[in-house]
Amino acid sequence: MTSTLSIWFDGSDWVIAYSAEDAAKVWEEVTGDTWSSEDDGETWEPDNRLIHTIFFDEESDRNEYAPTGAELGKKENGPYYAKATQQQWIEKSGRGWFCSENF
Repeated sequence: MTSTLSIWFDGSDWVIAYSAEDAAKVWEEVTGDTWSSEDDGETWEPDNRLIHTIFFDEESDRNEYAPTGAELGKKENGPYYAKATQQQWIEKSGRGWFCSENF
């Protein structure tokens, strides 16, 4: 296992982990289920984008979870958002769940 955290993506969920194997462990720790690439053919791949924009239904959630220095805003007639570098998100969140397109 390397000593550098990265953001990993499996097709619908993102986690912050040290490796693909660690990403599966994070997913299992959070959901309580067993992650298996055999279930839907997905694998954990590093997400190499430098900037991540995360959307929130509530302004208070955005304010709580956004890293220091993030660009904060609200889409016109849409959700609140926080836009920050991958490193800012990693520093704020540490190893664990990052976000999902499902909820």
